[in-house]
Formats: sequence, structure tokens, C-alpha cells
Amino acid sequence: MKTSQLDLRELLAFKPRGGTMSFLGQRTYLTDMVSHGILRKELLSTVDSNVTRTIITRSGFIRGWLLAEQIKRKMPEVWSEARQGKLGPMVCSMFGFGEVLTSHRTDGLSGAPLVETYFIGSYEAEQQLRLSGQSQDVVCWEQVGFASGYVSHVQQRTVYFIESECQAKGDCHCHLIGNYAEKWTEKDTLSLHYYNGINIENIKTEVQEILKIEEYFPRNVHSNIDLDTPNDYVQSGYPIINSYPMKKLIEMAINVAKVPTSIFVTGESGVGKEKLVDFIHRLSDRNNKPLLAINCGALTESLLDSELFGHVKGAFTGAEK
Repeated sequence: MKTSQLDLRELLAFKPRGGTMSFLGQRTYLTDMVSHGILRKELLSTVDSNVTRTIITRSGFIRGWLLAEQIKRKMPEVWSEARQGKLGPMVCSMFGFGEVLTSHRTDGLSGAPLVETYFIGSYEAEQQLRLSGQSQDVVCWEQVGFASGYVSHVQQRTVYFIESECQAKGDCHCHLIGNYAEKWTEKDTLSLHYYNGINIENIKTEVQEILKIEEYFPRNVHSNIDLDTPNDYVQSGYPIINSYPMKKLIEMAINVAKVPTSIFVTGESGVGKEKLVDFIHRLSDRNNKPLLAINCGALTESLLDSELFGHVKGAFTGAEK
């Protein structure tokens, strides 16, 4: 899959009647922006604005870094195009941060910013205007953190974004500028101190200790097989998966294998239904019992009924047990 082929309808998985949801295989949930804005307002009234802004900016950085790691592990073809600069604005829009108008990327070494983005419809600016009125300062704190974490992972160098214009202040758009950490001048220190030192060197430690990242990203980089999958079975040649739909299928198989219930697998002839069933059986609590495959089409209805459900002695000629 290429960046241009990304479709939110395929990346977002959910049950029509509710329950769990996931984005790129990562558990997520719906929240409305009014509640988000109220939470932010409560934080501002409880602790000072500097602490609130620092918390939101740093959490945004971690969130952006985690998303980049997710894409890198689960969609390597898309990740290979990340440095071209089109993927970042697309995922920001998919996350609902706002609508990107333009995004320009350079090498970041010739004096021009590494990334310069203009966007409208920022949810942070919208909630500021709705709940508190026009601001004297920029308010897209989570978005600058998110962009910083994401681009830092892409570049494998610490990148910090600052916001120079914001719709919450009355500007016609929001303007984000990203640069390598060492490229910022002293006059920008005021905006950068909200990152509180988070960078590409310590982010892994931060995330491992606080969010236990190893639980989210399997060690097997060739597939989405869970950490509990028997290594000898993975190495036996099945499953070999590269496409996102197949990865989702295998994740589902891993989940249902732990549940003592009937499973109905459908598909055209030759697509590997029996292989998938065998995979589920090996991951189930009944893997120490035999798996019996019956070709229903080769048996008569009465004989199939007997094979599946058994019979009592004397039910028909020759019926012994």
C-alpha cells in the first residue's frame, strides 16, 4: 500500500453495534471535542497554564512518536515514503486535528525550516473560541507536540515545532514551523521549553516506562503475531503476511483462539480456510487435542450427522458406538 492509497475507512476498525475500536490495529475510542475542551479548561483552572501546556505538548509528542512507530512496523511500504512529507499531513487530517492547506518540506539544513505547514479548522483553536473566547496566545499545543514526535521519528533526529499564527488569536489560519532542535535560535526558547527536554534520545525510555510500549508492538517484525504465539509455529512458514487486511485477519484469529466458542470461517476454494483453522487451533487452549477435518461434501447427510454428533448403539445397521 502507498501513501496515496490510505483510506480512513480501512484503517479504522469497529463493530457496528459498538464495543472496541482500533486505528491501525491500536485500541482507540471516540471522544467529543467539547468534552476535550472542558477537560483542558479544567486543567487550566486547576494548575497554571505553563504546567498544562507542558503536559499537553509532551503527551502530543509521545502520541506522534507512537503513531510513527505503528506505521513503521505495520505498514512498511507507507513508511518508506514518510520522508517525502505527504504522510504526516495526511495522518494529522485523519486524526481530526484540522485541514492542512499546504505543507512544505526541505532538508532543514539550508536556513529554511524543515517543515512549514498552514492549516485551518484546528480543534484546539475551535474549543478555545467556543469555551473561552479569543486567546492572546497560540493554543494548538497538542498538535505542535504531535507533529514534533512524528517528524522526530521520521528524521531520527529531534525536531520541535512552534506555532507562529493561530485561528484562536484571530489569525486566518494556523501556522506551524518545524526545525531540528539545534537549529532554533535563543529567541525561540520560550516556545521550546514546553517540551521540557523530551527528545529522540529519551522518548523510548519515557514510553517504555510509562506506557510499556513492548505490550503494544510485537517483537516479531514480520507480522502482527502476538507475543504469545508459539515461536516454533511462526517459524514453520505460516502465516506469512504483508498486507494490512491479512494482518487484521490474523489479529482476529489470535483473539478468537482464546475464546471457547464456535468459529465460522468462509472463503472461496483454495484461499486457506483450513490453514487458518489450524492456526487458531494451535493458539487455543485445546491445542493438546487433535484437530479433525471433515470434508462435508464427500459425506451423505445422515453419515455427516453421525460423524459430527455421534449415534447410539443400534441406531442403524452396524451402529455399535
